Amino acid sequence: MSALRSALQKNVFQPDEERLIDVVQISPQDGKKHKKEAYMCIAMTIEQPFSVRLYVVKADRDMLRKREKFTLRDVRVVDGINPRKAIPEFTMKILEQDFVLITSTYEEKEKFIRQLYKFSNQYLPVHKPEFINIQLPVDVVPISQTSEQNEAVITENLPISAKEEADFRNLLSKANLTIGDAKKFAAVLNEKLLELDGANIESIMGNEHAVISLINLVDGALDEVNSLEQQLNELDNILLFVRDSVELIEEKDSLGQVERENTERLRRELEEFIFHLDTINDNHIQVLRDARLSDPASINQCCIAARAMNNFLNKKTELISMVAYQSRISEINQVRNEFVDKLFSHISALFDKMETMVEDQEWDSLILQIQTQRHRALSPFAELVAWLKSTSTTAYNDAIKRYMSRADALYRKEFKRFFTAINQRAATLAGRKDSGGPNNPVDQAYISLLETIMGEARNAVEAEQKFCVRFFQISADLLNTVETRSSESGDSGGVFGGKTVERQFNDQVKTVMQPIFCSFMPCLSEFIELCGKQSNLVLLLLYVTLSKKLHNHHDTGSYFTVIYGSSMILFKQRIDQLMQDVARGFENYRPAKKTRVGILPIISQFGNLARHCEELFANSERRTDLEKWHEKLIDALFKGINGVADSSYSKSPPSVVRFENFHQLYLTLSELKIECMDIRRKESRKIYQTNIDNYVREYMGRPLEKIHIFFEQIERAIEGGMRPEEVGYQQQFSRIELKKVLSAYPGKEVKKGLENLYKKIEKHLVEGSLLIEVVWRQMQEEFLKQLKVYQQMMAKCYPNARMDLEVSIQDDVKMLRSRLASGIGSMRYASEIPTMKDTSVQDYRNLRTVKAVYGCGLTKTGSLATSSYVEKRSSPESISRPVRIGYCVGKKIKKVAAGFGFSLFASSNELYGSGLNNFYQLGGPVNDENHKRTEQYYIGGKKIVLPENSGKIVDIAAGRLHSLVATTSKVYAFGNNAQGQCGQNPEKHPSVTHSTSYTKLVHVDLPDGAVPKKIHCSLDTSFVLLEDGRLFSFGLNTDGQTGSGFSETNWIPSEVQGDVKGEHIVDVAGSGDTIMAVNKSGDVFGWGLNEYGQLQVVTDDIQIDFPRALNFKLGKVISVAASGSSCILCTSEGLAYSWGSQILGFGPEVTTLSRPMLLDPPLFSSAANNDGRIKKVFAGCYSMGALTSEGNFFIWGMNRYGSLGLGHSDDQLFPFQVFIPEQIKTVSLGPDHSLFLTQ
Repeated sequence: MSALRSALQKNVFQPDEERLIDVVQISPQDGKKHKKEAYMCIAMTIEQPFSVRLYVVKADRDMLRKREKFTLRDVRVVDGINPRKAIPEFTMKILEQDFVLITSTYEEKEKFIRQLYKFSNQYLPVHKPEFINIQLPVDVVPISQTSEQNEAVITENLPISAKEEADFRNLLSKANLTIGDAKKFAAVLNEKLLELDGANIESIMGNEHAVISLINLVDGALDEVNSLEQQLNELDNILLFVRDSVELIEEKDSLGQVERENTERLRRELEEFIFHLDTINDNHIQVLRDARLSDPASINQCCIAARAMNNFLNKKTELISMVAYQSRISEINQVRNEFVDKLFSHISALFDKMETMVEDQEWDSLILQIQTQRHRALSPFAELVAWLKSTSTTAYNDAIKRYMSRADALYRKEFKRFFTAINQRAATLAGRKDSGGPNNPVDQAYISLLETIMGEARNAVEAEQKFCVRFFQISADLLNTVETRSSESGDSGGVFGGKTVERQFNDQVKTVMQPIFCSFMPCLSEFIELCGKQSNLVLLLLYVTLSKKLHNHHDTGSYFTVIYGSSMILFKQRIDQLMQDVARGFENYRPAKKTRVGILPIISQFGNLARHCEELFANSERRTDLEKWHEKLIDALFKGINGVADSSYSKSPPSVVRFENFHQLYLTLSELKIECMDIRRKESRKIYQTNIDNYVREYMGRPLEKIHIFFEQIERAIEGGMRPEEVGYQQQFSRIELKKVLSAYPGKEVKKGLENLYKKIEKHLVEGSLLIEVVWRQMQEEFLKQLKVYQQMMAKCYPNARMDLEVSIQDDVKMLRSRLASGIGSMRYASEIPTMKDTSVQDYRNLRTVKAVYGCGLTKTGSLATSSYVEKRSSPESISRPVRIGYCVGKKIKKVAAGFGFSLFASSNELYGSGLNNFYQLGGPVNDENHKRTEQYYIGGKKIVLPENSGKIVDIAAGRLHSLVATTSKVYAFGNNAQGQCGQNPEKHPSVTHSTSYTKLVHVDLPDGAVPKKIHCSLDTSFVLLEDGRLFSFGLNTDGQTGSGFSETNWIPSEVQGDVKGEHIVDVAGSGDTIMAVNKSGDVFGWGLNEYGQLQVVTDDIQIDFPRALNFKLGKVISVAASGSSCILCTSEGLAYSWGSQILGFGPEVTTLSRPMLLDPPLFSSAANNDGRIKKVFAGCYSMGALTSEGNFFIWGMNRYGSLGLGHSDDQLFPFQVFIPEQIKTVSLGPDHSLFLTQ
């Protein structure tokens, strides 16, 4: 508590020149523990006149603040609760508020109450608080002694005021002392005090007669006071008789006040009532009686009159029993009923004639007729229908039913015409053959028809819903309900209530819209049946197409969402039926009678169907449906194979049918690699292995039958208790009998038996099947196993008999293997057959392993480092297909940069350049002090000399007229410096280049120890990214490009501010005046120009000086880029998104996007790479590009000088692959040419 007291005194009361006397805690009155604690404090002013105040102090954001202030006079009651029990709680009533106070100990409670009691008696002569249930020994201080004890109240050291300090210092100066001479100063004060006391005594003794006169005057004054007291007592006695009269007068005055208030209330009530009666006048009634609902002017008048009538009828009044009111109500009700009948008849007639309201013109057969004219014709009656809804629910419901009936007939006719044209178009696709691949023209034609159906249906449904909601006022009553509930509960944002209202609104919309569009689903069902008859696989294609766009239709308030979901269900039901039919076909498949079965065709049918489905459902959200269909089909396939194996029509053994077909099924499932069927794949493998064992046991049998019977009898005898060595002495098992049995199977017979067995296997299995080897080897093992058993029995029972089979095991092995070799003949094993690849696309990229640089675009500047393009007039001005730059051959180029008419090429240690050099962007010494150039441009390339010991080259960058080079130790800049983009003072150095020694370049000043990681140039602004993630900028800043927070040009490298500050940046990009950056966590930042909405997600300002975080929530971003009017990024999942204006990659129809939109991944797939995963994105001033993980580069944008490298000069609005015979490593897109560095 002492710490709290000190904090309160220092932070709360001392600034207001008050002193804290005591403090107790305020207990919450509702019994709950509040987060913010409150305290009741007694405080007193420091300076006279002293004032005692009470404060309620509460914690606010970790600080204590005064919340309520009371004077000592405001305290009404102090209740100690229980005077006989030492409890720390007590209560106080201040004005009309009750406070429950609590202390940590009973002594603190006594102290607080005693202090309050003391102040009350000291400063309050009247209206003192009432202290109850308190027994404290408190000394009452008379009022007369208040002035004498004021000083005694202040017992603690108080801070001195500024005036006191000034007086104190004045006294010190008069005594010629300092603050340190306290003892001397005290002695001086004592001497002065003695002098003053002596002077006072002398003065009193010299004025003795004056003192006696003063005492006499005081005695006379006391006599006068006594006389006045007697007169006051007499007057008080007189007033006792007047008191009763005064009270009577006060009572009459109060009754008069009540009468005046009631009169005023009655006047206001009558005024409101008269105004209420005048709400609807005779003119309104006449308008409703003479309503001409075919006249727009009359309709408006009727709306006004109906509104007035509603206001009158809905007004609540206490004077409803008045005759005037009842008469008016009766008249208005009659008029209302007449107008309701007239309005219902009129709009019913309009609904019956709706077909004539539609525009009478020729429509495309694949477009639904627009209903705008009909809606426009009915819209003037919307307000009257709303009035009808509030006035006559029956008439309103009848009107809705009439409208739904007529609208249903109208749309039924229109849907019939529309779907007839759609079905005719679909019928023309029946005879066309697919060209192969997922994007064949026939499939695309079916998809186009489906998109036409759903697009036209969406337009019609949404337009009709919008009209019905507005015309029939569907949401008006729900909004009123919400407002009523909100006012009653005091909470307008209840989550549950909001959902309930939304659900009610959707239900009402569905009630109206469902009967109107009930004919859509039957028409769609006919289209689905037609497509299913033509090609069952088309249904799968259309179902996947619908499911991919399902996420675009999650608006529960739109009835089209219901139609879209019902369409999905309709397609799924038809596909379920299709899969059921296919499964039934698999399960009930039976081969022709008395034929060898072989591999069943249903397995290849399943494989083809599964491959097609996997291709269609790749990356689809409906894979769960596909997995269910897979399970159903594989179950049917299992039953079908077993059914064929057990069929009486089959000529093949059941075990052969099973192991051949289950083996083929196992191979098919292994090739498909479908995760959900992995268990069934393992099951099929187990089944075919089990049936191979069964087949071997069944047809291998006992080739040495007599020998097997002989040794079987011996085994029984041994099991009966005979010892093995005693077997040979038994007559039936004698050596003679053994020899007779063995001689029954000479070598020729054994060989002949094995050959017959092999022929039987060949006869049972499919011709050329690799399973022949498997089955034969297993039979071989079984046969040799039997021979080993026989030999072991003979060695055990006939030791030293020197008898054996005529054919040994070694002979049998040779015989079996020779039979296998002769049987298989020239057939190659599966392990020897080479895997055949698709040779339709040949990839020569691996034939060339040396890194190469390719270029395309404008040639006459020399930027492509090929002098012949400039020297020869016959050479083309631009090259639209990438050509290899011979100048870079053998130079081990690792970095390229394309500027405005010039290029930079860098290896690890050397820097080269070609093209324009009119502003020293390629470096070189000056010729004289006037800065005249020796070379305006280099058409064949040149070496740019770097200072000695500059380290290895880390990165290079090219702007509009300047260049940057980053090494392991420094960053160098040269070229135009008019905006400070080279990091030097532009007033002193308008251009920066080598000195006359040709070797010295001025480096850019960066913080000590800074290690550059990446550099970047926009048009006239430079950026340096350090290894520690800090980003520095300098140069042109008119649009906030430097991200420094101000618009002035800054030539001194400074750290980028805003949201980028403190982030670990890994990439920075921007070819124009819009700059993008990404940090280590994959967050995106943007700043600079926002003219084309590139940064509209955070602001609408044209320029952004401070970098802002762009929270797109697309996952981890790994690469960003920005053109002059648009931006692009790619995520760690290999997906690319673009936004902004013009250069977007979505074709001519999409020109502006305020948020990133996904570029469809199939756009970036190719014959050699089907995944289309993007690993890096690029942008020039007028173009964009994306590099895939397989080294394929796709580009789009304005094709200035053929710089897109597509072989033509037309603009490209979709991503298109740039064909180069090697894998591309990196790209630099300049304003007039492009450079490509291969792996």
